[in-house]
Order: sequence, then C-alpha cells, then structure tokens
Amino acid sequence: AIIASRWGDALRRDGADGGGGGKRSNILLLDMCYKAVGYCLREICVPAGGRVHFAHVPFPDTTAGAVLESLDAALLATKPRFVLLDHVSSQPALVFPVAEMVALCRERGVDEVAIDGAHAVGLLPAAAVDVGAIGADFYYTNLHKWAFVPGPATALHVADGRAVASTRHVVPSWNVGRGLLEESRWPGTRDFASALAVPAALEYLAAWRSIDGAGAAEYNAAGWWKAAEMLSEAWRVGPAVADPTLANAGMGMVRLPPTLDLSGDAPGEPSTGVRTILRDRYGIEAAVGGFGDHGGFVRLSHAVYNTDEDFERLRDAISELVVEKST
Repeated sequence: AIIASRWGDALRRDGADGGGGGKRSNILLLDMCYKAVGYCLREICVPAGGRVHFAHVPFPDTTAGAVLESLDAALLATKPRFVLLDHVSSQPALVFPVAEMVALCRERGVDEVAIDGAHAVGLLPAAAVDVGAIGADFYYTNLHKWAFVPGPATALHVADGRAVASTRHVVPSWNVGRGLLEESRWPGTRDFASALAVPAALEYLAAWRSIDGAGAAEYNAAGWWKAAEMLSEAWRVGPAVADPTLANAGMGMVRLPPTLDLSGDAPGEPSTGVRTILRDRYGIEAAVGGFGDHGGFVRLSHAVYNTDEDFERLRDAISELVVEKST
C-alpha cells in the first residue's frame, strides 16, 4: 500500500494520459501476482488516473526464457510507468529471475520497479536476496513466513534515499510529513513486538543447521525436491515446470493426479473442495488448486520442522481420494 500510494500520488501530481507533465499512466504486474497486491494497486492507483495491466506468465511447463519473453511483450504493449514484479509468487509458486526482469524494465524505460519478495527471506539463499544486485527501486519482504519472526513483520528496502523522504506512510499519524522512515516509527497504536523480535529471529535463521550441517534454505530446498519426486512418482505425474531454476526453493508446485476433481478449488482461495476434505478428514493443510485445462496442482512447502511422514500422509490421502473417485 505504501508503494501504491507513492505511485498514486505521482499520477495525481503529474497527470495521466499526457496531461500535466505528460507522464505515462500504466502500471504493470504479473498475472500471478498475489491478488491482494493487485487489488491494492487497483483501488489506490486507478482513482488517481492509473491503468493496471497484467503480464501473462506461462504455467505449467514454465521456463525463465518464456517469463522474460512474456514480460518484454507486455512492456512493449503497455509502456508502463511503474512495474511491480514477484520474486517468489504464491499461486502458482515460482522463483522468478528478478534481476533479469528488472534489467528488462530499465531497458524499456520504466520509471520505478518494485519487487514483492514476501516469501523470499528465509526461503531463498541470502545471495538470492541481494537487493543491490537485483536493482529494483523498492523491495519488500515478509519476515514472518520463512524467517522465524512472529507476524506481522515486513522489511522494505528503498534504493534511493531521496525516495524515502518523498514517500508517505499510508497511516497519517505522529511524525506525519517527515518522510517514510520517521512516519513508520509511530503509526498510531501498532504493536511493535514482532519488530523487536526481528534481530533475534534473523540470528537464529543464520545459525540454524540441520544434522548434516545445511542451512535452512538449503535444507528446505533439498527436502522439497525429495518430497516432490516421491509424490510425482506415486501419483505418476510429470514436473510442473520445465526449468529447475524456477523451483529451486523449499516451496513449489507438484502436479496432482489428472483424475482428481479440483473444480471446487480455486488456487489460493478458500474452497469447499479437495482442500477442505484434506483438512477435515485427514488433518492435512495443503494448498491445492485447479488450473483449468492444465489440471490440478498442490503448492508444496518444506519447512525445517517437516518430516518425511508429513509428505507420506499427503501422498496416501490424495491416492485414497483418487481410488474413491474411480470406484
């Protein structure tokens, strides 16, 4: 919302569609962006004169080359002033080549690029979250997803210090008008307990090691691949993506058996279909979803506390549901 408000202010100040300063009014997101982010940009930027567009991301059988090609086509077609990209998307879960995507945006004349890295810290190796190398104007990440911080806790990196001074907090309160850093120190009655826990949580994340000496990100990525291969073999399905670099983390997509009915399961949304059956009957929380003609998928996550038995229970539950449908 902070970035959306900044862009909305710019649209109002400069005018849209060639008015005022003659600035462009288009905003581009990926079509698999987190829906709440898309709603936020729409509700804040459209009334300010902006137009929200979406770049299609091919899925399944995704490759990094296809992602870059599709993004470039959308950049050329919409000529956006602002772009918001995902580092790790939620549904479907893919790890994007964000440095190359940001560079492409620069080549096409985008004014500002923001990265939604909600899942990144703790899920990806630290080197993959090098905000300087990524090169975006803004990069934000949640620390309560994979970094052991109690929620909510979010970090926002702003590449240009001048942008900090010219960006407002979305909650006008104490320190209003003093720039984002000062305004964030006391926005109303927020409880800062989670923020105070960040240093200890990040120290724990950096120090955590498996019995084999692997760090959390490495351990979860290896565990995810092991579980994904086991499930795919049991369900007799192929990989969800064609490029392993898009699935090199502890969260990714696994195909579900083609005979499983996922018509009642919209990806990333509450449902009354298979996801509810898994929860109510088997005590399993699994982010399953149907992707139309492409079939069903589960967003599989491997955290440091997961065991082989967790994934075996999911395997057996899905297999049982498939047998029920066939009898």
